[in-house]
Amino acid sequence: MQLLHAPLRLENRPCLVIGNSAQAVRLAEWLVLHRASVLLIGSATTETKQIRCEARAVSTDDIDHHWLVIAAGDDPAVNRQVLDWCDQRNRFCYSIDNPQHASWMLSQTDHQQNDQMQQGKVALVGAGPGAPELLTLRALRLIQEADVIVYDRLGS
Repeated sequence: MQLLHAPLRLENRPCLVIGNSAQAVRLAEWLVLHRASVLLIGSATTETKQIRCEARAVSTDDIDHHWLVIAAGDDPAVNRQVLDWCDQRNRFCYSIDNPQHASWMLSQTDHQQNDQMQQGKVALVGAGPGAPELLTLRALRLIQEADVIVYDRLGS
């Protein structure tokens, strides 16, 4: 299968995730990070401001009203049916158990970002009353391991 690398702008686009697994919830959260409008069907997960949840079966009407679909259910037959419905309606669809038949794929980077989203940490490192150029060994280690550093000029 040949794929064209074409990132999608999901901001305010209606996206649908189908499934009741932890992976379905993580994928819905990943879409929210990309500012999509998300409906999660099949999960009894508590609704958030960004994710609407409905514990019911998916229908063709759901596909008709969404621009992008992720089939992340436990039942491969349901995931395959969703792929077929999306194909008939020219909707972008990805299936976690059948990616070779999907119309788009999550890249390895997308998977890593989705996993890292669940593992983020924040550490505050401040200057103490001592000399401004001195750091504790722990502060040095945290700075060396950081993916992102945000700083201000409040110190002397």
